[in-house]
Amino acid sequence: MKYPPSSPLFALRVARGYLPLAILFSALLTLISVVADAAPPTEVQPQRPSFSEDGPPPSARVQEDESEPSVKYKGWRLDLNGYARLPLMISGGLTGDRRPYLIDDQYFLSGFAYTRVSEREWVETFMSATKGNTRVVIGLFTSELSDWAQAEQPKGQKGIATAFVDHRWTPTAQLKIDARVGVFWERLGYLDAYDTYLFARTHIGGARLKLEAWDSVYLKVGMGAHQGDPVRERGFTPMKWVVAGMKWRWFDVAAYWVRTSTADGDYDSGELQDVLSQGESFIEAWGADLYAAIPYVGQLSLGVSYVDAANTLFLGNAHELLHTSGGGVNGLKSRYFGEPGTGEILAMTFDLRWRLRKTFKGFNKQFGRLLGRSELRFFGLSAHVVSFGQDQQPDLNFHDRQWLKWGSEFTYRPLDLLRGWFAGFRYDRVILDTEYDSLSFRVISPRVGFSPVRDIDIFASYAFYQYGDQIKLDSSQLRNDSPTSYRQINGPPDETVFKLQAQARW
Repeated sequence: MKYPPSSPLFALRVARGYLPLAILFSALLTLISVVADAAPPTEVQPQRPSFSEDGPPPSARVQEDESEPSVKYKGWRLDLNGYARLPLMISGGLTGDRRPYLIDDQYFLSGFAYTRVSEREWVETFMSATKGNTRVVIGLFTSELSDWAQAEQPKGQKGIATAFVDHRWTPTAQLKIDARVGVFWERLGYLDAYDTYLFARTHIGGARLKLEAWDSVYLKVGMGAHQGDPVRERGFTPMKWVVAGMKWRWFDVAAYWVRTSTADGDYDSGELQDVLSQGESFIEAWGADLYAAIPYVGQLSLGVSYVDAANTLFLGNAHELLHTSGGGVNGLKSRYFGEPGTGEILAMTFDLRWRLRKTFKGFNKQFGRLLGRSELRFFGLSAHVVSFGQDQQPDLNFHDRQWLKWGSEFTYRPLDLLRGWFAGFRYDRVILDTEYDSLSFRVISPRVGFSPVRDIDIFASYAFYQYGDQIKLDSSQLRNDSPTSYRQINGPPDETVFKLQAQARW
């Protein structure tokens, strides 16, 4: 596809811009490989993120751990897994009298501006029944808790949102086969620092097959579809994906391909039929990511994805990636491409988690213990976009636009004195167009808290925002609230926020 040219050699210019990064990362991986050769096995075991819907690890499905209490009913083992994030946020601090109006706190409405500093409430619960190698799972979600959100049923209440069946076969000791059938999420390229996906999170009914051999080589193949929406003229949207990966010594690398499209024009008054006659209404993402265990440091994850899309407005919300859902209102058209939802994205990400005790305990064990479970983290995400959405106004232009955000976070958790308490500090820098500093903002957020048991945190934090001149709220970010008490509609968001939050994984 031909987009408004930014230069005669646009592709070459983009590639040349990333070449120094490619050389730097290659040198870093070579250094890790050399150090890993001399490190003990416990120092070179990378870990990909785990998710609530997967329940206990696969080994626990085959041989139940009798030391753990469980509930049984007619031969089925019943389990409950989930995650809850429960914040109370007040504009201006403890003396404030309203909730804050922010640019980075709403997952889809904020788009690329989203950070995890002031994220709103979210609860996901997965109930499972297991017999032998088979699991039946039902998932309930909500992004608004009804008792405090509003008197009527909140829009964020999802109810029973997913339901699926898992089964495992082990034909040989070296081969495992997992099948999943139903309505489920498949998370591809998860970015924990920003709670989004480099390739996809699926919202479909369908099936997925996973094969793993010798505990080192794996393949995932999936397909499904999202229902059409006759009111919004979204077509029935099939989706398919393939993931191939390998785990070896200190790294876990995977390649991804995901495609979502529609050929359903039944709900359209004519415009979609014109698009489909050209065979163009799709989202396609492919790329790779790497998780590397760095001996005596921690873990590094890197990822790169290329997204190609056309006329995404007509797609159902099957495909979620980079803070978008599908191609419509909260999708690629609105957040990255503009009309008619056609464009390309080159995205790159990194996340380094440095566990300080790993590094310093070898020099001084007492000092290493004093560091406790301290972690220093550096993370970032960039997206270079080309599209037909060209405009002279910087905040309305989508073509040849570089989005960039990065940050760092320090968390200190002592092992002895004040065990259970923790303190942290996070810095975020978000640039919505690298050509204009006025389209950027910064956030500094110190916090202090307590963990009564593992995986449960209760903390208080303050967030201090500094905005560029062109950063402002719009009506879509206020649509669920009455703005009568807020005088700055289409003006700058709030600058200080107090938050009291409980969060738990189980």
